[in-house]
Amino acid sequence: MYKDDVENLREIQSLIKNSILNQKKIDEENSNIDTVEKNVSKRSLEGELLKEELIITKDLIRNTEKALDDFQIKLSQLQRNQDFIKTQKQLSDYEKEEIFLEQKKSETEEILLTHYEKVEDIEQKLLDLDQFLQGANESIKKMQEVASPKIERFNREIQNNSNRINNLLNLCKVETKDIFLHVQNIIKNGQLLAELRGNSCGVCRIEVDRVTQSKIENFQSIENCPGCKRILISI
Repeated sequence: MYKDDVENLREIQSLIKNSILNQKKIDEENSNIDTVEKNVSKRSLEGELLKEELIITKDLIRNTEKALDDFQIKLSQLQRNQDFIKTQKQLSDYEKEEIFLEQKKSETEEILLTHYEKVEDIEQKLLDLDQFLQGANESIKKMQEVASPKIERFNREIQNNSNRINNLLNLCKVETKDIFLHVQNIIKNGQLLAELRGNSCGVCRIEVDRVTQSKIENFQSIENCPGCKRILISI
């Protein structure tokens, strides 16, 4: 008779479901932390890019300031030579050159102002980002402190379930254990048992012959569903 084996299998199925549920809880805890960590990593990368952009912009400021100084020097030199103008052509050339240099100086000042504003904007973004990262890292630390004992408890329950399952399997007949291990290898969702409803599998609805039905209902043997391969048990 296989009645004791069937009862053991029922308990094993319950333990498996409990372990699956605990593993899902572990995955959820880790996923929540992982989501924040990925966001921190992404924002940290943004920070590195901003730092590179800041370096480039400051280099542009130095070059633009030098260009502005050069235009100012040229203007000063030009204006010093104003007293040496003698002809109308020289005056016309002077005025054109002065207008050109003043225009280039003005354009350069506008560019320089844009660079200054960009540096200010980047530095503010870096400051805001630094505050965000500090807060996020504190959040991760707190999440880990809360999750750690939960995960430890879930893992302990999973291990206890595993030990209990092994003990129950060892109490079963050899052929029952072999069938169970085979089904466990091919059914990946953890639902290894199927209740026999009338003469049909309660999971896939495949019918079994009356001889097999009788054996299952009277605990005379352990049988697999011909369809889904789960172990059939009487309700």
